[in-house]
Amino acid sequence: MMLNDKDESSFNSPLGVRGSNIFYGALPIHFELAKKLRDNQTDAENISLGEFTKIRH
Repeated sequence: MMLNDKDESSFNSPLGVRGSNIFYGALPIHFELAKKLRDNQTDAENISLGEFTKIRH
């Protein structure tokens, strides 16, 4: 797909630069894979998440 500078509606950045939908263009399989990763975190990920949670509070 070619990006036309005059038609900004054809491009949505995940950072919200030219659009606000961070899920634009994502396929259902992307969400399925992300869920599998979230549901099967490694010990290191769980420890890191615990540490990050402590920092946020």
